[in-house]
Amino acid sequence: SVATLSVKTGERIVFHNDDSVPHNVYSGTPGSEFNIRMQAPGADGFVSFEKPAQVDVRCAFHPTMKMKVIVSTP
Repeated sequence: SVATLSVKTGERIVFHNDDSVPHNVYSGTPGSEFNIRMQAPGADGFVSFEKPAQVDVRCAFHPTMKMKVIVSTP
């Protein structure tokens, strides 16, 4: 539900599915790719960001669900 999130390198984000349907959180941003895969309701997915970037995050099942993670050095 957050459109933009700022984190420092090395920090971890918890993607918690508090919805009643599955989600698939992923990013194809070069150098910051990840894919949590199918995430059932109530499940948590964890992603760490190791270098500065602006990472576009999407849900493969719901194309209108998106956010930007801004990763900067401490």
